[in-house]
Amino acid sequence: MTRLAGSSKLLRAMNESATLALLLDRGTLTRGDLREITGLSKPTTSEVMRRLTDAGLAVVVGHTSGGPGPSAEIYAANPAAGHAIAISVRETQSPTSAPSSVTWPVPRWPAPM
Repeated sequence: MTRLAGSSKLLRAMNESATLALLLDRGTLTRGDLREITGLSKPTTSEVMRRLTDAGLAVVVGHTSGGPGPSAEIYAANPAAGHAIAISVRETQSPTSAPSSVTWPVPRWPAPM
């Protein structure tokens, strides 16, 4: 097991997690927006976004225009990167009255899309 406490790996993971959470929460943001919200430096923000896009967790969805200088890329969380599963476990009968031969469906993996 890799130890993260106090390491640069931990800081990278925290920065990436916080940035992805912002994209999920706010929808679309530029690197400038992310720098302003997180307080991260320009190089750190650029590196975080490079890592998230390389991992397929964030995508460029557009570019800004009309301002001075080059247009800024607009990022969003990649909707194709997320998968979720929910399981509800409820007791519908008392344990003593449950049938002795209970069968459960076996999920297939990967789940069909």
